[in-house]
Amino acid sequence: MVSCVHYTSIFLTFGTQSGSLHLYYIGDNSPTFIDEFVHIEGGIIRIWPNQLGTRIIFEDERKVVYFYNPLKHQVQQISTSSGLIEEVNWNEWDPHIFSLTKQTTNYAYIYTSITKGVKKLPHTIDQLGQSTKSMLKDDDIEHTQTKKVFEDNLSMIYFDKAWLYATILNNYMIWETLVGAALKYLELQVAIKACEESKNVTNLYRMHEMEEVEEQQLLHAHISKFLQEYINAFVNQKHLH
Repeated sequence: MVSCVHYTSIFLTFGTQSGSLHLYYIGDNSPTFIDEFVHIEGGIIRIWPNQLGTRIIFEDERKVVYFYNPLKHQVQQISTSSGLIEEVNWNEWDPHIFSLTKQTTNYAYIYTSITKGVKKLPHTIDQLGQSTKSMLKDDDIEHTQTKKVFEDNLSMIYFDKAWLYATILNNYMIWETLVGAALKYLELQVAIKACEESKNVTNLYRMHEMEEVEEQQLLHAHISKFLQEYINAFVNQKHLH
């Protein structure tokens, strides 16, 4: 039995008492099935999809709240989310950022799912503190402080955390800095994903070519050569800004 429904002009999402979550595209004359997720922990009682239906927050009958990514079929319980959730707000410019409202308190979160080389990082939802919540608002962003945290995480080779702050800063030079740092430590997949964000098509094409190199030492040689060229070009870019 259907327990909750949400729809926009193009997507219909509903949950059931048996614990299933369904997503349909309704932009055409006839609905098109997109995705079904079965939540084995219990019935789904409330849902909060984003505008595009690409990310969904749902609450089960135990009052536990989850984040669901239907594009990758990833689900993650949101930490410290138990209790009555009054409201969910999605960030307009980034589908990975959202906030939960409980009583008079807002809790901001960032969802990350990136590949670190051949090792898969945990799919986590990191709750941000008060200082980070203020950074989500354009008029409160302390750019210098945020950039320093980003650089500190890079220096400690915490690419997953650096990615979070790169998402907040979200500019070309930040993403290119992450590309260079990832290449330095031969983290090709992280570099590729950061390059996709910076939209540096030329470098992205070259890195995709390197993906085809299977012999490890040869791959390291390719990356080292590319990195030297990249650093020289990046230094020139910084002088121009």
